[in-house]
Amino acid sequence: ALKENDFVIQEKKCGGNALYLTRKRWLLHTSFLWDFSAAKMRYLKYPPQTPAYRQKRPHTEFLTKLGVYFSDKKPLLKSFYAQLENDFILEKNVRPAIPEPLATKEIYL
Repeated sequence: ALKENDFVIQEKKCGGNALYLTRKRWLLHTSFLWDFSAAKMRYLKYPPQTPAYRQKRPHTEFLTKLGVYFSDKKPLLKSFYAQLENDFILEKNVRPAIPEPLATKEIYL
């Protein structure tokens, strides 16, 4: 579900997003949490603005991993894309391949 600009499963966040709106278009950037280190989440600071459903919980009680609910990413991505196609008119943006990095020599001083 989408609650207060965050993707959640039940009452735990599984992805956050940034949204950019103009008169004729919008852009949504989302980071889904497939996995994360609970120990490293303790380093994150409590933000000044938080959604009401967060209920002042620490990150370890507030976040969930998508990997807990889905055994494979591919079916999840396919169903997500199918839902987007159902709700919106999508335009594919095909970009040229990124060239391989140039070979470099390491220099030690």
